[in-house]
Amino acid sequence: MKTVKNRNFKDLPSFWWTNDQEWNPEKHAGFYIMNNKFGSTGGQANAQELGLFGCVVETHKSYSKRSEFGTFDVYYGCVDISKIKQTKKRKNKQYDKDVHEMIIDLDPKVKHDPANADCLLIKTDTGTRPLTTEEILEYLTILFGEGKKKNQFPAHTRQLEIIKGRREFLEQNLESDLILNIESIHTRFGKDKTNYLCIQPETEIIFDCSAYFATFQITSEFDPDRDQAVETRSRSKEEILDDIISARHNGKRVWVLMSMFNDEDSDRIELISLFKNTNAELIIDEVDYAAWSKIEIIKKVVENVIN
Repeated sequence: MKTVKNRNFKDLPSFWWTNDQEWNPEKHAGFYIMNNKFGSTGGQANAQELGLFGCVVETHKSYSKRSEFGTFDVYYGCVDISKIKQTKKRKNKQYDKDVHEMIIDLDPKVKHDPANADCLLIKTDTGTRPLTTEEILEYLTILFGEGKKKNQFPAHTRQLEIIKGRREFLEQNLESDLILNIESIHTRFGKDKTNYLCIQPETEIIFDCSAYFATFQITSEFDPDRDQAVETRSRSKEEILDDIISARHNGKRVWVLMSMFNDEDSDRIELISLFKNTNAELIIDEVDYAAWSKIEIIKKVVENVIN
């Protein structure tokens, strides 16, 4: 949580209505809601470097303190620019007025507040009043978020730093046949999501080996149109291969979920060697005490990858 001039900002957005995982000011419009005010952000010259969170904070640093309102929360998020009906060419990525018009077109009870350009009014039985934060979010959901299976929030700032570092390292070693990357990140840091976001787009098969078998943390991030998990527990190698072949036939990126509590001579572990010359990635996840106590299976996993 960050506080600027009596405003509280969370480091994760309140809405994320795009299929992209990372903020791109050329493709995304940034918005914020505070009390009943709806505004824009993202027009900064260094918007890409700042990220959406940084853009919102920088925008509010230039505003007055408005201490008379007390301290309040700021909600923010992004929308694909292509989803916004632009009434005229906007300068400096200011798309809030366009969205105002979309809300007014959606609900005839809503109109502009002549005293405040950032505020919309709604007609009630007793007169008019400003829209609340919750009502603005409801309108935005109808306009931009309806029908999405899940809000795919981007990774935390520190996770994005690791993702960037991994990608840069891979780009510098594109000629390598095998890359081993060893990291020590606490589970609560969210390394499962980091692993998911770090998988290269060209990868066809991922072997996810977990000591705790906490792979639900990764599968919860799946894009159902792209990713498919293949279970291995209590299943034969033939059954597993059939699922992998079927998923690849359907154009899915396959995640083979494997427990580190398999025996090191298990045919599920040897299964990895069948894919050593394909575009595959291997994650040994949850490498805490439980995993290191199974050192023989780690050796066997690495042997199957290398040999």
